[in-house]
Amino acid sequence: MIPAGLRVAIVPFPALGDLTIYLRLAQAFSAAGACVTYYSDHLSAAASRFDWLQVTALGQTGVRALLAEFDLVIWDAGAPLGRDRREDGFVLAEMVDAHAHLAVVTAKKLPQPLSDCRLPLTIGGREFGPKCATFCQDGKAGLTMVDWVDRYAAETFGLAVPSTPPGVTGEGSSRAVGRKAVIFPTTPNPRKNYWPQGFRRIANSLAAAGWDVSFVVMPAEHSRLEGEYPRFPVVTFPDLDQLIAYLQDTCIVISNDSGGGHLASMMGLHTVTITRKPPNFVWRPGFNGHNTVLSPLLTFKGWGGHVWRPFVPYWRAQTCAEEALRRLVGCRRA
Repeated sequence: MIPAGLRVAIVPFPALGDLTIYLRLAQAFSAAGACVTYYSDHLSAAASRFDWLQVTALGQTGVRALLAEFDLVIWDAGAPLGRDRREDGFVLAEMVDAHAHLAVVTAKKLPQPLSDCRLPLTIGGREFGPKCATFCQDGKAGLTMVDWVDRYAAETFGLAVPSTPPGVTGEGSSRAVGRKAVIFPTTPNPRKNYWPQGFRRIANSLAAAGWDVSFVVMPAEHSRLEGEYPRFPVVTFPDLDQLIAYLQDTCIVISNDSGGGHLASMMGLHTVTITRKPPNFVWRPGFNGHNTVLSPLLTFKGWGGHVWRPFVPYWRAQTCAEEALRRLVGCRRA
């Protein structure tokens, strides 16, 4: 177990999905009595919604400054290095060698200078697990990334697995049951995106069944995607606080393999994930048991890549939405 009152700094990779799994890690430390500060420029806008956690912007804060202030610093290998950035890219490896209380972690693959590190963490004179680690040890094991973070926390620090997702509080946190479906149609990686005509079919079928359907997109793509989905509201938000508020009364979120699905899952929502990957792929939303992965029935290589989008059973999304609504209504009646 960790020492009581341990001062912990956590610096995640800035992508939305990664923010959620590092919140899971922060939750485990907080439950064990640690004083956790979570450094994230993106999450700081929604800090008031995490009243169990100290959330602050990272800005130009560097590794050295945190090492001087905290008993344990957990830094994602891909997080921005702020004032400590050096062009040679080996600054983290040098710091790991020099500081016993720095843990450098990542979801799946450490950079080469850190991949062979076997040094143990030392906190208060006591040795813990390795300084450098990947959460996911086997992408084919069928576990979610949430499961892997739980395993890392337990095996490295002796932390208990939380029984609920990280709490999201604030105004609007009490959801009303309704036929609201939100679609996240893009990711920063175009190869992961399902095609627009498929999302239009899903949206049209849901709307015909009486669902209130909208699309959530990034600000930079808003004007372009309004033309892709002219029948439906296409909305965007300047920060995570407003996005969380928008999702509070949502019944189901449909997305690619993207951060929107992870955020929705952490908030307790039902999710549908459309991906070329198999149904048990590691980055599926894993904060609750109400995720459905829609993988293609067939894939093949051709035309310079994988052909998979025409073979996604998109019609199952409406069935998932109706099942989600029935489950929510049943829970409220119970």
